Amino acid sequence: MQIIIYGAAGIVGRRLIDRLLAENHRVLAYDRNIEQWIDKSSLSQSFQIVKGYLLDRKEVEKSMQGAELVFFVLSGEREPGDISRSGGIKQVLASMNSTGLRRIIVLGDAILLDDETGHPICEQEDFPAERFAYAAELMKMWEQLKASGLDWTLVCPVQVTDHPESAAYVTFTDISDAQDHPSVSAGDLSRMMVREMTENKFIRTRIGVAAIKH
Repeated sequence: MQIIIYGAAGIVGRRLIDRLLAENHRVLAYDRNIEQWIDKSSLSQSFQIVKGYLLDRKEVEKSMQGAELVFFVLSGEREPGDISRSGGIKQVLASMNSTGLRRIIVLGDAILLDDETGHPICEQEDFPAERFAYAAELMKMWEQLKASGLDWTLVCPVQVTDHPESAAYVTFTDISDAQDHPSVSAGDLSRMMVREMTENKFIRTRIGVAAIKH
């Protein structure tokens, strides 16, 4: 399968590259910082990179030619005013509609999952004020996914550590189910996302991911 990864230089994107190549997929890694993280000697017919900007619709659509599936995996909290998630997903979704692509798997955050009242955690009254901008940007991204009509999955880890695959993981749809579960490694998260790529269990669904506590 030919796959494009937007945000490929992040901790999840880099693990996805390794796993997809190990499973003999063809990968195009797209990121404005990709050249800082990828050894060009590793490039081949199965692995190509594009130094590109997510807010540039023409660049995004050009990179998508021939792809069969999209990963959108911008990781980490960013500075206030950053619109790479909401602006980037806007260009990616529009390009998917133009090129006929249907399937996209997106990295979110557990704050988008519902609490026991059925509302996203980021809408709780005691949600930290210093995270408002980050949460708002994630919500804009999710709203665009819901409105797209495409086959999306929003993967919402509790927290991600920059470690390789190491343990079993658990998935859940309500944040209360995540209690007492530790952070998931980027390696295990990428394993879950690649598995979803073929199983398609969570179409148009927010799904939480965490490591299983031992």
